[in-house]
Amino acid sequence: MIIYLITTIIIIIYALIGNVNKNKKSKKIFLIISFGMLTIIAMLRKKTIGIDLDLLYAPVFEQLKQLDFSQITNIGLEIGYLIINKIILLFSTDVQTLIIITSLCTFPIYGWFIYKNSKDVAMSTIFFVIACTYYMELNVVRQALAISFILIAYECIKNKKIMGSIIFILIATSIHASAIICLLMIPLTKIKFKKSYFINTFMIIIILMIFINPIITIYSNVSSSLGLSNNKSYDTYLESEKYGVGYINLVSISNILFLFIVFVLGYYGLLVNEKDKNIKENKYDFLLFMVTIAFITNILSLKMSILSRLTLYFMPFVFIMIPEALLAMKNRKNRQLVACALFIFVFIRYIYISRYLAETLYGVVPYQFFWQ
Repeated sequence: MIIYLITTIIIIIYALIGNVNKNKKSKKIFLIISFGMLTIIAMLRKKTIGIDLDLLYAPVFEQLKQLDFSQITNIGLEIGYLIINKIILLFSTDVQTLIIITSLCTFPIYGWFIYKNSKDVAMSTIFFVIACTYYMELNVVRQALAISFILIAYECIKNKKIMGSIIFILIATSIHASAIICLLMIPLTKIKFKKSYFINTFMIIIILMIFINPIITIYSNVSSSLGLSNNKSYDTYLESEKYGVGYINLVSISNILFLFIVFVLGYYGLLVNEKDKNIKENKYDFLLFMVTIAFITNILSLKMSILSRLTLYFMPFVFIMIPEALLAMKNRKNRQLVACALFIFVFIRYIYISRYLAETLYGVVPYQFFWQ
């Protein structure tokens, strides 16, 4: 826990005294230092740091050593991820190489995304860490890699390169089939978020809570038939004692509360922006859609815990929305008060999880370097 806490404190102190958002240069330096530290910690971790890395991805890497390209489909994971593993094996058979490369392809891209999109890079970075998304990405290596391609796809969408965005989303889907949900990003960039959607969100949640099982079954059958996943793997989650049920506990409720707060802040910012006649167009509507989907998928995890993994695709936009929504508050004192309260709430949760739950939830503590 100590290495994470020290890194987090360094990032927070730097954010407080460094005048980070002064100009592009200061933003770049902050992000290079912050995500540089986070990346190095990820690169140098032992293969046992991260439950999925330890129990799935490291063993799969070892298994692939014995197989040629024609046999890799027998593994049962998405073909894109397996091909990446085989390419790495052409250069090194050490599993640490997999950890280093996936870390380099994950966290720097997250920092680049924040630089390109956040109005307060320090705030977005801090929440990336203290909301425990960093912990999760140390664990779910394959999905973290898919998220990187989704972030690149978003830049293509912004630049109106729709075909490029589709290609990157499909690459992400070949790594983790659940990334197909991110195709929603393309039409949502063109839709205005209406006031009525606030209430409609809760109606959608109720409907999905009722019909989520058959939806998962249909998706599993379709993804299997299209070759996105093998042996209807997502359907097996319905019968899983660990992932096929939901959990109502301090972590799940605090997750939902955090996303609900950001959702409400975003909605308030929408109302403020609509009154500002000087704002002709912005990314606000899209970000609010992303936060809404994150909120919905997180609530659905109360019914089926594995669905919380879908939230990960939209968390980058949550961290971008926080400063956007706060800056929409015209009263500076109110803005500072809300920002401080949100930070204290999430930071206390971060310390609690780091101390008591990070080992069982993510497998990231106690931290060990690969040579230990």
